[in-house]
Formats: sequence, structure tokens, C-alpha cells
Amino acid sequence: MRDTKIKFSIVMPCYKEENRLPAYLKELKETLKEIPVELIIVDDGSPIESFNRLRDKISGELSGSIFLHRYERNQGKGFAISHGIHQANGEIVGFLDSDGAIPAYEVKNLLNIYSDNNSFDMLLASRIKMLGKNVDRSFMRHLSGRVFVTFISTLFNIPVYDSQCGFKLFKKNSYESLKNKITDTRWVWDTQLLILFFLNKKKIHEVPIDWSGVADSKVNMLSDSLKMLLKMYNFKKGL
Repeated sequence: MRDTKIKFSIVMPCYKEENRLPAYLKELKETLKEIPVELIIVDDGSPIESFNRLRDKISGELSGSIFLHRYERNQGKGFAISHGIHQANGEIVGFLDSDGAIPAYEVKNLLNIYSDNNSFDMLLASRIKMLGKNVDRSFMRHLSGRVFVTFISTLFNIPVYDSQCGFKLFKKNSYESLKNKITDTRWVWDTQLLILFFLNKKKIHEVPIDWSGVADSKVNMLSDSLKMLLKMYNFKKGL
């Protein structure tokens, strides 16, 4: 039976997202209106002009369950997520990429799965073309993703298909017990968290979702991917 008492907190890290986030936030608000969830938008030090445009566009959506935070200096996606979790009231927390690649109905689906089975320590959205799911991304993005996750799976012996999908939910108390072991504040923050959950024998479940790539990605396929691989190698050495 679905547990309607569970309170969720989802952090939406963003940087110069005044064009994509407003419409996505409106869709999320309408789709999730019957679920006890708070959305915490954390602007990762965008230029003040960009932030002001974002704030003006979403001012009508901000309410008792949707919040907007900003700090001055860009410090990375992982820092933004951890900053938001620190503000969170939910017992189940997580993050959602703010570019709109993950449909609002898939966000609702994962929240309902967690409500139906709250024994999971972590739920991962996963871009797997199975069970009728549609994943629309470029060949190069798919290839770089497979190289990265194969490296991660081999290095840490972790049986995960998609470590990089931009939606994860997890128990806040489990996160609090492991957060100080995370060494990155940018793109591999959540990959390190996933690995720590796995190595500490937390219960993890991967859920296929529909996913559609959007323009204006902030990740450079070559240089950023190489940096991410190096960071994960050094993370392994430090464990």
C-alpha cells in the first residue's frame, strides 16, 4: 500500500537556466500537486542578470513547497545539490536536473515507486531502452556515457547501467552518514554518492525512464568526461 505520509524533497541545481527551467517547473508543479514534495531550486552562482530573469519568470510558481536559493560564486552541481539538501525537510531527498530532459510524469512515477516500497535506500532513474521506454540522445552522448559507466562498473565492481542520469532519490539519514566521504562538488558528486551507497551495502534500485536530450548541454563531451574519469580514479585511490 502506498505510504502517503512520506515527505519528499527534490533539489533542482541550475546555472543560467532562465530559458528552460520556467516551463519545466510549471509542468512539475501541476504533475506533482497531489504528492507531498517540496522542490528546492538552487542557482549555482549564475550571473546576477541571468538569475534575475529566472526569478522573475518563476515568481508565480514559488509557494510554500517551491523555494529558490542562490549563492554568489559558481561551485558546481554537486555543491548546489548538497546546499539544497541542507535546507530540505523531507525524509527522502534527491536531485533532478533542471533542463527538462526527464518528463514530469517520470518524476511522479519514481516518487510513487518509493511510496509503494520505502525499503529502498536509493532509487536511480536510468536511461535504458527497455520495457517500452524511449531514450532520445545523440550517438556521441550515448557512447561517452557507456564508456564512463563501463569504467565505473569495472573500477568499483558495481552492477549499474546508468550512473549519470539526472534524477536520484535517497534516504536522507543514509546520505548524512556518507556525505563527508564525497570529494567532488561538480559533475561526479552523485556518482560518488552512488558508489558509497553500494559499498556500504545500501539497498539500490534502478528504474528505466523516458528521457529526451535537450540542447545547450553544459558538459563538454571530451574534456569534462576525461576530468570525470580522473576524479573517479582518484576517488577510488582514496577509499
